[in-house]
Amino acid sequence: AKTLYIEGSGVGATVLEGDGTGTVLSVQGAGLNLAHLTLSGGTQGLALSGVVGSISTVEIRDNEGADAGGGIGISNSSDMNISNITVDGNAAENGGGIHLDSTSKAELTDCWIGNNEATESGGGIYANGNLVVDGTTIQENSAGSDGGGVYATGSSPHVLSSAFWGNTANGNGGGFA
Repeated sequence: AKTLYIEGSGVGATVLEGDGTGTVLSVQGAGLNLAHLTLSGGTQGLALSGVVGSISTVEIRDNEGADAGGGIGISNSSDMNISNITVDGNAAENGGGIHLDSTSKAELTDCWIGNNEATESGGGIYANGNLVVDGTTIQENSAGSDGGGVYATGSSPHVLSSAFWGNTANGNGGGFA
């Protein structure tokens, strides 16, 4: 499989802007190294299907309308190392910020997940797969049902040195369910 390298000149300086009708960037069955840019204005910021790679120093903001993963959808045996990203102001049915399916893995290090909304579960993150969260702040996310900050089902996430602030859910687990 090929590896796609996309490196912008900086968050806010290089912006991939959607028109509100679909996913801003979709990658399938490839390697990916994504760095130093902003993705915004789509129904989903980033869709990863069968992708192995890394995302670093990226901002994913103001995407809404997806079923799973307003900011990032990670599916079909993807394995992602994600560091120093901001996932802000995204919305979806499940996983307003990030949606991780049962076949995939994601490790989030030194990230900020805030102001995201799920109409169902997982305002910040909906995790059905293998999730590691380290040094990450999950703040001011909301869910219509369960898991305002994080909704974890299927496997137990590993959470290290992270902060949960001001997350709300209409059901169980304002911070974590």
